Amino acid sequence: MPLTIDKFAVIRAKIMRQKAEVLVAEITATDWNSQPHFHAVDDFLNFADTFIEQSEADPPGSRKRR
Repeated sequence: MPLTIDKFAVIRAKIMRQKAEVLVAEITATDWNSQPHFHAVDDFLNFADTFIEQSEADPPGSRKRR
């Protein structure tokens, strides 16, 4: 049975609905008070830089074996 445009549209709509449900569940389960808050773009960039510095200092798989 070939995949028609109508069947594709139904499958796509179902997948998009499932993705939306997962996203809604994640958003509602998030404790937004425990998340960092930024007052300006520079605050966010400084926060993001800390993650970049951490990843450069200890790249994955670079742990020394004892």
